[in-house]
Amino acid sequence: MDSILEIQRRTHEEIERVEQAIVDERVTKPKAHKDRLVQDSRVNGLLERIQSRSRSLLDLYWDEDGFRKAEIATITGTSDFGEFYSRLKDIKDYHRKAPNVPVEPMDVEFQHRDLEREETGRSGHLRSPDVILLEKTGKVDRNLLVF
Repeated sequence: MDSILEIQRRTHEEIERVEQAIVDERVTKPKAHKDRLVQDSRVNGLLERIQSRSRSLLDLYWDEDGFRKAEIATITGTSDFGEFYSRLKDIKDYHRKAPNVPVEPMDVEFQHRDLEREETGRSGHLRSPDVILLEKTGKVDRNLLVF
């Protein structure tokens, strides 16, 4: 189980990344009304995500169960490196039990979102990220794609 402080750090990072995604979304000005509505809908979803993550973060900071205070007390305790080596042992045990667990960084989600936003030159419809990647690698002919 992750520590309360690590969960808070990760939540703050996620909120910052979602804020940057909103900025990136708003940089482009849509030309058509439909595109503006789609953009507003995406931004609304991102804002709702920030609100929900902020609520959970606030609950962690209120610390009604006292876990955060106890964790801070153990970190700032009088033992020199006891807590550090204890946590290091837990991490090593986890990786020994599950050595090949893939880790997906938070950036991947937002890069995937950027790929979805790219448009075709002819029809202006959104395309699948797989099709975009295939076209960029040159492994598919655009003229053969029928939607």
